Amino acid sequence: MKMIQLSLCALFFLMAGCKESADSAANKILYPFAYADFKRDVPDYPPPGLRQVYLEAVDSNNDPMRIHSWYHKNLKATHSIVFFHGNNENLEMVKDRGIYHQFIKMNVNFIVIDYPGLGRSNSFPNQYNMTQAGLAAFEFALNEFPGTEFILWGRSLGAGLAAQVAPLVQEHLSAFILTSPWATIKKLADSKSKLSNQLSEEWLRSNTYDSVAAARQIHVPTLVIHGKKDLIIPYRFGKKVFEAFPPDVAVFHSYPKIGHRKMLRTKEVWDNAIGFLKSL
Repeated sequence: MKMIQLSLCALFFLMAGCKESADSAANKILYPFAYADFKRDVPDYPPPGLRQVYLEAVDSNNDPMRIHSWYHKNLKATHSIVFFHGNNENLEMVKDRGIYHQFIKMNVNFIVIDYPGLGRSNSFPNQYNMTQAGLAAFEFALNEFPGTEFILWGRSLGAGLAAQVAPLVQEHLSAFILTSPWATIKKLADSKSKLSNQLSEEWLRSNTYDSVAAARQIHVPTLVIHGKKDLIIPYRFGKKVFEAFPPDVAVFHSYPKIGHRKMLRTKEVWDNAIGFLKSL
């Protein structure tokens, strides 16, 4: 119900014709971090088996960012995952959805971050700040988990972020996974309402998240996953991102009966992702 109210509020601002209000509404839709933190607090300490670290980066105002992260280190692991979650969740909610448990079952190292302005991370979100936070997470993984194969994995907003980070770190990547990606934020907004043209050029430049352009630059084995019943990020966007990769780089897994929120709560999806990684 809250998300429905938020969407209606955003629509009201767009209809008002005020660019500042439209941008503000778009921020609340793309980065609903206050609502995520309202639903579930991030505790002072991580759950058993995980450790925490604050990563250092610099934001678009040249101010310091402290990015709150939870990670798991398995001394016998041969693979390490850098995972970027969706927009309407924080580190504690990722735990609730069983993702840490799945990674631990896979016997991998992993790190998960809360984005700028989310949970216990400071600063504010835009594409630049999100990308700097993502790069800080990847750099931490390189230093903390040396000698392992690295996998970058993003879901929803996290897929948009992962697509920006991947071209910058692909020399270190063994595999890349995108779950429910969009093409660009503008195209996603256009698919929801023609009133998206009231967003300012400044906001769009700061939040482009062009996954299609990024895909054309990536040359590591990639898995793209999308559900045909996804009403938040329509299936056609996942297909468009997949088709943008160079020949023979990516594979596409579609799920006819799965929507957006249940994608990483479905055993078949996890089994197929693990199978993809084992095939490399």
